[in-house]
Amino acid sequence: VKHYVSQRTWIINNPDKVSPEMVKQNSDNIKNTLRELEANITAVETDRDEGTELVSVVSAAQQWASTGKGGDAEGTAAVGKVISQSRYLAKGLNTRDKREIFDLCQELEDLIDEYNRAPEGRKRALRSQIADKMNAVKQAARKANSSAVPGTETAGGLPECSEVIDDWLDRDIPTRSKAGERAVEDVVDMAAALAKNIGGQVGDDIAAQKDKVSKLLKELQSVIDDPKATPEQKKAKQAELKEAIAELKKSLRDHLAAKVVDTYVDITGPIMELQAAALAPLAPTEKAEKFNQKAADFSLHAEQLCRVAEVATDVGCDEDPHRHDNIKLSIEALRDATPMVVYSAKTLSLNPDSESAKENFDLVKQQWVTEAVRLRTDVDKCVKPSDFLVESERKVKEEGDAAKALMKTSPKDAVVKVAMVQKITNRVLEVTDAELENVGDCDYRVNLLEHRGNLQTAIKQAGQATNDHIRGQAKDPEAFDKSITEVHFNISRIKDEMVGFYLPLPPLPVEVPEPIPEPVEEEEEKPPARPPVPVDSDEEDDFDASAPAPDPVEAPIEHAAFKLRQETAKYLEEDNDMITAARKIAQKFQQMAKYTKGRRELLELGSTDGHEAGEKSEFSSMTDMIKTCKEIIALTKNIQKHASMISKNCPDKRLVMSLANSMEPIGMLSQQLNIIASVKASASGKYNEAAEVEADEMLTINAQNLMKSVRDTVRASEACSVKMLSNPNNNLQFRRKR
Repeated sequence: VKHYVSQRTWIINNPDKVSPEMVKQNSDNIKNTLRELEANITAVETDRDEGTELVSVVSAAQQWASTGKGGDAEGTAAVGKVISQSRYLAKGLNTRDKREIFDLCQELEDLIDEYNRAPEGRKRALRSQIADKMNAVKQAARKANSSAVPGTETAGGLPECSEVIDDWLDRDIPTRSKAGERAVEDVVDMAAALAKNIGGQVGDDIAAQKDKVSKLLKELQSVIDDPKATPEQKKAKQAELKEAIAELKKSLRDHLAAKVVDTYVDITGPIMELQAAALAPLAPTEKAEKFNQKAADFSLHAEQLCRVAEVATDVGCDEDPHRHDNIKLSIEALRDATPMVVYSAKTLSLNPDSESAKENFDLVKQQWVTEAVRLRTDVDKCVKPSDFLVESERKVKEEGDAAKALMKTSPKDAVVKVAMVQKITNRVLEVTDAELENVGDCDYRVNLLEHRGNLQTAIKQAGQATNDHIRGQAKDPEAFDKSITEVHFNISRIKDEMVGFYLPLPPLPVEVPEPIPEPVEEEEEKPPARPPVPVDSDEEDDFDASAPAPDPVEAPIEHAAFKLRQETAKYLEEDNDMITAARKIAQKFQQMAKYTKGRRELLELGSTDGHEAGEKSEFSSMTDMIKTCKEIIALTKNIQKHASMISKNCPDKRLVMSLANSMEPIGMLSQQLNIIASVKASASGKYNEAAEVEADEMLTINAQNLMKSVRDTVRASEACSVKMLSNPNNNLQFRRKR
């Protein structure tokens, strides 16, 4: 709105330089944008019940599209609400359904834009197309809601999908899993999106890999469903699918890094060329042709930036949901700003001597560049710095070798290659600066600073050597080749430093077993059998991490506890109080779930207070349950204390931030657990089905969220512990089991 109003100001101040069509177009733009803004504000302020709200909004919009009654202003506003509500609904869906609804919304938006510009004779036909498109949106939303079975949803990102897939394919006995199968399908969708974005032979290779995964998934489903299939056949097909998915994930991350390097190497070049075309002193026909070509190139470049960013949010390694939201906002802002830049450039092209036109274009250009830089910064964080450096080194070597060869035959083309080397080097310096801001004082930072200084010196010398060679002033004929080689060498040193820093720790050395003692002739009495581990014991019980997880719908608390136990089972509890506390939390929640389930069953059968539920669990009364809740709260405080200690000694700010985000919800969830326990205690006595159901639902949601936060904290703590400069506590040693 601000942009179009500033255009109106310029039109008012320069009436002799504008046509009536430009005035009308500006008025329509202001009206339509205000309507869209009003529709979005209304959608945000409305209580969004996606099921009934979307249906009612679609009905109102369809009535206008069918009959035209109510006027275009109200009708297009209703369609705007449909688009806003549909996009809001799609945010909580899996990758495939989300993309389908987003694409339909974009097509619907394009139809509305076309309708606003169309003559009266064509509007009726366009309203019919709008009605059909809204029906498609409604059907897609209903399909997504009907397929969203509890326990089968995946978060959509590659890290989250990988976790679900690993849980499914690591089972000793292969079984069907809706969540696991959906996660595999989501990874296949991500691969299809990246393959389409990259294109060429690389895109075809990724498409072939994702087709292989899809085929193996269907084969595994058929083998599991076949009663005649042997366990060996099922496990063989399971292992084959797991290997294919691992190859596909590696390919996705490698090619994403390469695509980010290629796409974001020069974000401002096309907009500068567009400005130059608008101010070029050419004949009107030639100038218009050149301008249209540069405008198309600029629009394509902006869309490519957005598409790569969309893929990065799914495939990238960054799991920060806030950054993903920032990327989506930047994508929307960049797409909105791109046509404004083209429109302002067109105005500048028609009025190259107008200071107002120049100021207006400079303002819009600055806004676009700001959004593009913000988007690039966030996308960079979706790619591992080491992966970025690997691809940048490869690209610099490729361009540098081409520059050396061309300098002997075509110096002009060689200069173009050198310019690309300089652009890639500048990107390497940017990523290195971001990494330096991320780490604290340590040897890694000192080495990185030294390599960065050497690279900056090398790229300056390469530019000077190029100029000297072109002018024929080079004292050493090999100076140009040496300068390019030096740039590549220094980028390689930065890459090696980063790759070495992010390598996982090597496995623990194999301990030499103690010699077997000589058998004793006299028979000794065998010790008594070990009694079962009580609930409050500090000892670890027998837990099979490879067993199938409890059903997430029928037993949600047990399912969350099993996932937490799986995580703690990866580490030795010796010298690690955090792992011990996390394991105890899972055990106590398991017992709590048994007690609440048994108590409710007895109350439904007519028991007065449900004390007999103690026979179904280790709890004897509601008092024991409240006591256990308080013990869980104490254990969470212990985990928070240890996590805070780890974060203070980790130099990697990115890992520290991830740990802080994982740990943050624990305190609030612990307080909620205390309140829920008090509510259940006050409800003991006369059975009230509604109160019991509500209390159980609150407990289930709290337990799931709390155990997930604890699990995420354990993972983040281990990642930070790898980079710790020193360990101030001997009871925080993360050692993985063999």
